[in-house]
Amino acid sequence: MSLARPLALLRQLPLTFTLLVLMLVCNVAAKTLTELLRPAWQKLFGFAPVDLWTGEWYPLFSSLLLTTGRFSFYASFVMLAVCVGLTERRCGTLRALLTFLGVHVVALLILSILVAWPLAQLGVGRGQLLFETNDVGPSAGYYGCLGLLVMVSGWRWRKTLFLGILLILLVRASWTWIEIPDQPERLTADVAHLIAFPLGALSFWLFPGKRELDQQNSSPVRVTGQQN
Repeated sequence: MSLARPLALLRQLPLTFTLLVLMLVCNVAAKTLTELLRPAWQKLFGFAPVDLWTGEWYPLFSSLLLTTGRFSFYASFVMLAVCVGLTERRCGTLRALLTFLGVHVVALLILSILVAWPLAQLGVGRGQLLFETNDVGPSAGYYGCLGLLVMVSGWRWRKTLFLGILLILLVRASWTWIEIPDQPERLTADVAHLIAFPLGALSFWLFPGKRELDQQNSSPVRVTGQQN
C-alpha cells in the first residue's frame, strides 16, 4: 500500500493530525478511552470560571485535550477531526489554529465573566454550578471551527444552516438548564457551545483574510485549500 496519499494528507493538515495525536495520547494516559475521567484529573486539568478569580489561568489550556471519557472521547475525537480538518483544508493551518484556540479561550472567558460570575453573584443556583464546575474537552474550539466553516462554505443557504444549528444549540442548552441540574459538566459544555459557534461565524468577518475567502466563495468551479 502506497504511503504517498497519507503523507500528502499529513502535509496538508498538520494541525489536525497534531491535535488528534495529542488528544489520543492525553486520553490514553488518563484511561478515558474505556473509563470516565477520574475526579482528581478533572480537578487538576479541568477549567472552572472560578479559576480566573483564584489566578489559575493554565486550565484554559490544560482542559483542551482531555475528555470526560468513554463516548465523549470518541465523539470529541471525530468532531475535532472533521471540524478542524475541514477548516484547515478550507482556510489554511494558521487560520484553523487561531480559530480553534481563539474561540476556545474567548468562549470560556465570556462564559466565566459575562454568564457564570454575574449569575453566581445574583444567587442563581445554575449560575453557581457554572461558576464552580470543572470541565474538560476541545468542544468550544471545534464548534468555533464549525461556525467558521458554515460561513466560508459559499452555500446559498448557509445563513439558514447557521440559524438552524444555533437554534439546536439554544434548545439543547435551555433543556439542560431546566431539566438536568445534576450534570453540571453538561450544562457548562452546552452553554460554551452556544457561545463558541457564533463566535466562529463572527470571525469570518473579523479575520483579515476575509476578502480572499470571499473571492474563493465566488468561484463556481471548485474550492481549494489555502496553503501556508
